[in-house]
Amino acid sequence: MGTIYASTLFTEVDGILLDTDKVRWTDAEKLRYLNAGQRQAVILKPDVYTLSTVYKLAAGTKQSVPDGTSSFQTPAAVTIPECIQFLRLIRNMGTTGLVAGAAITPVGMDFMDAYNPTWHADSASATARNYIYNEEDPGHFYVSPPQPGSSQGYVEAVFSAVPADVVAAAGPSYDVAITISDVYRDILVNYILFRCYAKDAAMSPYNAARAVEFWNLFVLGLERKDLIRREYSPNMKKPNPSTE
Repeated sequence: MGTIYASTLFTEVDGILLDTDKVRWTDAEKLRYLNAGQRQAVILKPDVYTLSTVYKLAAGTKQSVPDGTSSFQTPAAVTIPECIQFLRLIRNMGTTGLVAGAAITPVGMDFMDAYNPTWHADSASATARNYIYNEEDPGHFYVSPPQPGSSQGYVEAVFSAVPADVVAAAGPSYDVAITISDVYRDILVNYILFRCYAKDAAMSPYNAARAVEFWNLFVLGLERKDLIRREYSPNMKKPNPSTE
């Protein structure tokens, strides 16, 4: 959770735009761009906003990632934000979601299918031993053994999520904190500037060029994206620092 106010970002943007009186670009408009920038940042770099949360599994082996609806809630009945990229399951949390249990280890789908072709029909248990994730179906994962038809278990999961929108306070006042970490301050400034200049790109080659410039700064600030999905896949083995 960030601590920098949206108004602080807007002041910096206004100075670059030479629009300190907010004539061409209002704060309300820049707030929309700020929220879009937060979401775009997470899409391009999933670890910009990650959550570790507990929720209840469904019956059987096939599971869905949280979709932002009330179908996915914490044990305290708080709706979980929509998942953008599933990262991993950590551990079992019992049938109440409050009791830490055994760790859950990842395995490959091909391995499970070859080792135990009937694993989808194994005896049910509320305690998961393994989870299986397929990059070709990012909205789902599987657990083994299957969850029972009732009194399913809770698990602790880690995933990147859609950041909550920054909402202006009464007034309106934009002295409200950004959702993602403060370290992304400059990246958000670049995204807001990209959107502001893009607004007038059709009327001015200068603004079109500036829009491209600030988009590139936004992307470069988030590092390379071409390997992001593979890099953050739960199946991707990371180097062992002790062997380097």
